[in-house]
Amino acid sequence: MIERNGCSIDDHKAPEEAIIFSLLDGYVLASWPGTEASVRLGRHEVVAAMMEDFLAQDALGKRLGHSR
Repeated sequence: MIERNGCSIDDHKAPEEAIIFSLLDGYVLASWPGTEASVRLGRHEVVAAMMEDFLAQDALGKRLGHSR
């Protein structure tokens, strides 16, 4: 296990399962264990709203998919 930014990350997960989200100067960054690279996703407020919208759409899709 890797501890970073207060989150535990399993070394054996696929890279897309080990994304690390962090906050720097009001911006959300995405990075991956074992790399120096990071991607600035945007301002905290905007990224948080986009993530909430994505989760709401995902939940709706799951509900609609199970109703068949």
